[in-house]
Amino acid sequence: MKHLFHLRILPAVLTTVMLMGPVIAQTGNILEEIVVTAQKREQSLYDIGITIDAFSGESMRRNGVNSLIDLSQYSPGLNIRGPFGDFGYPIITLRGVNTDGFVETLPQSTGVYTDGVYISQPPMLTVRMFDLERVEVLKGPQGTIYGRNTIAGAVNFIAKRPTFEPEGYIEAGYGRHDRTHVEAAYGGPLSEKVAGRAAIKYLRQFDGPLTNLHPDVGDGGEIDQFSGRVSLLFAPNEDIELLVQGHAGQDQSDVWPFSIIPGGEDTDGNGVPDRLCNDFFVGNVNAAQHNCLARDPFVSGNTFNDTDGDPYTNNLDGIGRHNNRSVGAVAELNWDLGALELTSLTGYDHFKRKDVLDEDAGPTIAINDIRRSEAEQFSQEIRLFSEKDNGLTWLAGAYFSTDELVGDPSFDSGGRQDYTDLETETYAIFGQAEYPLTGTLKATLGGRYSWIDRQFTYSTNAGFSIYSVTPADVGFKDGDWSGRIALDWQVNEDVLLYAGVSRGFNAGTYNSQFINNAAALEPTTSESLIAYEAGIKARFYGGKLSLTAAGFYYDYEDMQVVAVVPTGTIDSNRLTNAEGATLSGFELQVRVLPIQWLDVNLGVSYVDSEFGVLRSPAPATGTGGPYPYNDALFGSGQTLQLKGEPFPNTPEWSFNSTTRATIPVNPQWNLIAQADISWEDDIPRDLIGTQALFTRSHWNVDGSITLQSADDTWYASLWGRNLANDTWITEAYQVLGFGFYIAGANYNYPRTYGFNVGRKF
Repeated sequence: MKHLFHLRILPAVLTTVMLMGPVIAQTGNILEEIVVTAQKREQSLYDIGITIDAFSGESMRRNGVNSLIDLSQYSPGLNIRGPFGDFGYPIITLRGVNTDGFVETLPQSTGVYTDGVYISQPPMLTVRMFDLERVEVLKGPQGTIYGRNTIAGAVNFIAKRPTFEPEGYIEAGYGRHDRTHVEAAYGGPLSEKVAGRAAIKYLRQFDGPLTNLHPDVGDGGEIDQFSGRVSLLFAPNEDIELLVQGHAGQDQSDVWPFSIIPGGEDTDGNGVPDRLCNDFFVGNVNAAQHNCLARDPFVSGNTFNDTDGDPYTNNLDGIGRHNNRSVGAVAELNWDLGALELTSLTGYDHFKRKDVLDEDAGPTIAINDIRRSEAEQFSQEIRLFSEKDNGLTWLAGAYFSTDELVGDPSFDSGGRQDYTDLETETYAIFGQAEYPLTGTLKATLGGRYSWIDRQFTYSTNAGFSIYSVTPADVGFKDGDWSGRIALDWQVNEDVLLYAGVSRGFNAGTYNSQFINNAAALEPTTSESLIAYEAGIKARFYGGKLSLTAAGFYYDYEDMQVVAVVPTGTIDSNRLTNAEGATLSGFELQVRVLPIQWLDVNLGVSYVDSEFGVLRSPAPATGTGGPYPYNDALFGSGQTLQLKGEPFPNTPEWSFNSTTRATIPVNPQWNLIAQADISWEDDIPRDLIGTQALFTRSHWNVDGSITLQSADDTWYASLWGRNLANDTWITEAYQVLGFGFYIAGANYNYPRTYGFNVGRKF
């Protein structure tokens, strides 16, 4: 059935577009122009030869987008997961390229920028998604203008700026599980040359869909977040503009717990699992809940099993909780010098994180830990941008950043505590030029060279006797280039064809968890990716239909991955490099206004990925049975043959659609009905494609009904998410050894619903 869907979905989309032609030609409404700043200046989305998706802050607020994970269903090829729930540690996958793990010292493959400033730690985004002008998703390496950690692409969050016209809004809502939220912003002139804006957001959920069987512990599932931002815009004259922004936030929400998937089998009859259970091995999760064992090694008996098969029912000795705090500032100066425009961008952020986790997901303290970290970062960028001179447009700049990540995760079981300090300095120079070769053909050439200096210190109290590593103080310097060459052909005012080659890279880094020997302190090598891409952006029927499509091929070298490696006693996460991989695929988006009151958006993504060889980061010692990383798989050369295996955390096929109908009730009010439907193919969740850890193909249906005033001042809406109440895995890991044969899985939210009311000023 799935293969029939693969074969039919793309022709169905194209057929729909052709059949709508005669209908939409009779209507007078047109699609609005989308303006982005993806290349550091304002441009129409349809004039840029880069694959970009853009979402306005108002539309995201109306659609109930509260987290980065919510955004992923609107952009083909974008997949976002949260190892600790929707508001924990978002990890982004773009076109299959992703960071497979949540080791804090491993940079993400997609660079995330808020108001132009690179965000070094993903949890910082939790308290930044409010009062946004728009979000831009740039696909493919963006190493020329953005540079840092953009091997897969970049995601830009742009906050609302102060204006010299009074403007603002307030919205409040209530939903299932006692979820309430308030978001408000207001800004305007403070004098003839100064404008200001203030915004806040408060999100509180007092209950959740979870049930905890432990008699001495609550159920969990609460959300408690607060964010605020204050901005001042100084415009002393027509040539100078200075934006100063301060922001702060905190997240004290419960950690979304892992649910146990039992995986052990007792072959000698002593009640202790000694190898993988076949139901787990072949991926029969429901059968594994009943037939397999999940034993706490410190307690006799099958203490972890929960045989009701309900992933929202657990037996936990403690409910994890975030305690994250963030504060920062941005200063952006734009100075018109006549033939040139100067931009200076300065950013500072301080982030403190504490996550209490019951990682074994059982009723005793087996593998409980506290992940503490503190990040401080500063960056400075200066850019010069030219006015057009005989058609030539160029941009040149320099970049500097320094950040420090201090961590001391501790583990209750055995009393181990690690101490790490990673300091990174980055320097870069970059430039890009655009030149018209003819009246319709434009060439783009850009490049960047980056220098990276990392210093790393490590020590441990060696609470586990098997972990006794001499404290280390090490470092390395790295440097490499990234760049882009492209051609844009403006066939006519409505059709743009583009093709290009780009290169991106990420510097190597250090392991910061489960270090058990000196070899584990060796840094990974840098990774690089060369991308070949061609696409089209077109509008038809007088602007009533738009089509964007792109095909790509990636040559990926030395990608940094998180491997689960046995140490003879217990598995541990370890950063290492895989030798090579390829990815190819395409994306297609169609937006059409077939009739005056109907807006339809359809998207399709296909990604074919193939691994090469994984290097063993430490001696591989199996423990018998169908073990994922035993000597037989690694071989004498200590490499794991993954050739032909797909990348984790990305579906091969995905589909998304948004249908919005606006129906006048009377001259004063409109009724708006919206349906968001998405589908994802099977998604492996680890490097070797463990069947029990797969996210199986699934549909998701969200919807809303809104009553909105004709002048767009007042609105009230009823909304629902996961209306079909389906269940699927969103993140998973496994622990094998030390008496454990289990997997832990996060699951999606079950059906939720609520209402919002709002007013614009």
